[in-house]
Amino acid sequence: GYTPDAPRGTRVMHAEGSVYAYDAGVFQPFKDIGDPVEAGEVTIAHVDVLARAVGDRRGEHAARDEGALLDAARTKSLPEWERTLAGWRQHCDRELAADDTEAIWNGRHLHVRHDLFGTGHVRGQLDPDGAAALSSALAAHRSDPDPVGGPPRTIGQRNADALVSLATADAPVSVTVVVDHDLADDDDDGPVALRCDVDGAPIPAVTAERLSCGAARSVVTRRGRSILDVSEATPTVTVGQRRALLVRDPTCRFPGCAVAAHRCDVHHLRHQADGGEHRLDNLVHLCRHHHRFLHEHRWQTRGDPNGELTFHPPPGRDGS
Repeated sequence: GYTPDAPRGTRVMHAEGSVYAYDAGVFQPFKDIGDPVEAGEVTIAHVDVLARAVGDRRGEHAARDEGALLDAARTKSLPEWERTLAGWRQHCDRELAADDTEAIWNGRHLHVRHDLFGTGHVRGQLDPDGAAALSSALAAHRSDPDPVGGPPRTIGQRNADALVSLATADAPVSVTVVVDHDLADDDDDGPVALRCDVDGAPIPAVTAERLSCGAARSVVTRRGRSILDVSEATPTVTVGQRRALLVRDPTCRFPGCAVAAHRCDVHHLRHQADGGEHRLDNLVHLCRHHHRFLHEHRWQTRGDPNGELTFHPPPGRDGS
């Protein structure tokens, strides 16, 4: 038979013609369901979902409605069966349904953890309408075409890009560059450690360079715990400039790329660190993929942002 391998929760046991749900240390029999399982009319997966739906508080309701539930289990696919049981849980006992709703709401959480290399790991749980809102927003944003010159994105990559696009639409990140003199020699020419952070997570300097195209950037100089200097955050591109760019650059400026401007970054042709200014003749729209080309992969641009621009890979690399 099908034997539970966990002490409680979502397992079922098949024994002597009956199937039992094991929850909170109590076996709750569903006596009429064994034969359909044996006959292959109802799958163990369907019974497992039923056991989770009944839990330890709806045994009486399950016994009362078992015939109707069994008829439904025979004809419905597993996703349809899950939706049926979700509705049954809501309607069989209004008071319990209210308790369920409150438990789901109180169980919502979302955590972002940064590892040693700055990679973000996202974990969480949302209430149904929150999850629906997020799913709808991701679906709307992940429909963008794949950037020219890159491999087709997986659904997971599309979701990741869509989430970042949503998060940065109205609030570009702030970049902090930490100049650390802890490794410096006694003379002024000694080595200096340079670290770049986004919300405390380390990022490579070239990534900080790309992000600071459209984000405020602060420079903190320190020795040990002592802060030697803090620069004011550099200004970001203004709202008016962004509106003008939307008119001039309706899509990413990389040749052939159709990613819409409102999904693009603002790129400085001459970076601020090299004296570039926040002027329209120094700004262009680039999708995140092609923006990485210019910073992380060191491509170069030539031409006029108000006219034709050409993009050139570094020596030894082709244009893919």
